[in-house]
Amino acid sequence: MALETVNIMILDDATIPQEVDGVLVRVYDETGVTFIVEMVSGAVNPGEVEFILDGAVSGTVYQLRFYKIGIRVDSPQYAEVFSPFVPGDHDFDITIHDVLSLQTATDSSLCRLSGMVTDVSGFPVKNTRMKVRLTRHPVVVGSFLLVREREIQSDAEGILVADLYRGADYDVVLNGYEELTMCIHIPDKPAFSMFEVLLPYPKVLTFTPSTTVSLPAGSAVNTVAVSALMSDEQEIDSAYLGAYLDFSSSDETVAAVQTMADGHLSISGIKAGSAQILCAIRATTVDPRIVPAAISFTPLDVLVT
Repeated sequence: MALETVNIMILDDATIPQEVDGVLVRVYDETGVTFIVEMVSGAVNPGEVEFILDGAVSGTVYQLRFYKIGIRVDSPQYAEVFSPFVPGDHDFDITIHDVLSLQTATDSSLCRLSGMVTDVSGFPVKNTRMKVRLTRHPVVVGSFLLVREREIQSDAEGILVADLYRGADYDVVLNGYEELTMCIHIPDKPAFSMFEVLLPYPKVLTFTPSTTVSLPAGSAVNTVAVSALMSDEQEIDSAYLGAYLDFSSSDETVAAVQTMADGHLSISGIKAGSAQILCAIRATTVDPRIVPAAISFTPLDVLVT
């Protein structure tokens, strides 16, 4: 027996396959009893894991198992390692399906919301119930009168899917969160992440003007406008920007900032120098996430003379 290099590439099932990082690959003996080694794809090269394994002239068979929340893959699979080897014999492509990939609704008036439900350990939970009720009633679409309420259940992989009318408002109650009625607005898109709609957060912010703000020390500028979109693509009312977002200066000895009632920012020059206006989500205004939500924005440059 001799040690040989085995390369495994993890790819998605898109028309043009892309490398998939973050998949845990575990190697066992052929019986699946003896664990040998593990590695996460993408640790060195995108989508790739590389193992050094014993080979044999007649081939040594190894069992491969794959783990990542939100993927579907045939597991286990088997790899045979030869020594000496023929180039290419130890290169394996593994195709996975991302169950979280968005699938579009089949009707142009609908938006397909989809997402995955897991338990606290990350395992899919089937038969999780979600009740969806039209906020306003009755509602007519074309020549149809909509039934006000329906119930949806997650499938064996924990996936919840709901086709709902674009632009409509719904009240949603999710199993396990019965005390919380989520009021949602459906984006004008063929597909969307369910939980960015159910539990929205400030996602994108834009300053206007976006160019450098120049002002003398001891003066203030009150004309910087701010627009912000939630993850469900609803714009935050300017009167509530201060409730959702904290604005700060990268150097408060140079410039200070505060939010005005009309949603504009007031920037005050303190002393000569440069600073940037930054933004962060107020932790108390969005539902908690294990990975905290972050808002995307380009800092606003300020030059004080």
